[in-house]
Amino acid sequence: MKHLIACAVIVSIALPAFAASDNNRRDCQGNGPPDQKIAACIRVIEDSSESAANRARAYNSRGVVYHGKNDLDRALADHGDAIKLDPQYARPYYNRGLVYAARRDYDAAISEYDQAIKHRSIHRTKRVRSSSSS
Repeated sequence: MKHLIACAVIVSIALPAFAASDNNRRDCQGNGPPDQKIAACIRVIEDSSESAANRARAYNSRGVVYHGKNDLDRALADHGDAIKLDPQYARPYYNRGLVYAARRDYDAAISEYDQAIKHRSIHRTKRVRSSSSS
């Protein structure tokens, strides 16, 4: 029983060390070196205490880095994961369209751009309605 309690105490002390910090979120979204940006995004993505929106933004940012490294499969996967976490977030649709265009799959690219426009319009409509009702 003592060992179980000791393990629980160690785990509870160690868990906050794995939490993403403001610096991780900033580095993930920033313009730093690609590998540093990927590492910061991974910390945000793997932090279960992060909101779905923050994790979606981290997936999207990491996808942009992978696209820049010409790792198009990983870029598509990350943009897809961002969309799963926050389907109303327009940016990953747009970025996924860029990846499809890089693959010369123009029909898929156009479809993604259409989704980006649709979700961007929905977001703007919600913002206008909420600001007018205040």
